[in-house]
Amino acid sequence: MKAYIYFNSKSKGLDYNGEGLYVLVTEDDKCIGGHYCSSRGFANHDLTEWRLKELKENNISEVYSNGELVWKNQEMTQEAKDGFYKANADYERKYCNSYF
Repeated sequence: MKAYIYFNSKSKGLDYNGEGLYVLVTEDDKCIGGHYCSSRGFANHDLTEWRLKELKENNISEVYSNGELVWKNQEMTQEAKDGFYKANADYERKYCNSYF
């Protein structure tokens, strides 16, 4: 079964890539997770790597975000990992470097 990561806002659109609540929804419209993140790159990580139990319980084999495959064969795709690392670097550059 497939699952999808959406931004949970009609006003900003399901494919928005910014701060807010992201949800993990199965192809039969069952919400199996939600997480507040500062970007889609973090959400793709947090709603797959931190939700392995839910993915397994719901027989999820693939997860898509913004039309792109981000998780398959029980691990994130390289593209999704790269997006997560970029999100982390952007976050640290914005919020952490000012302390040093």
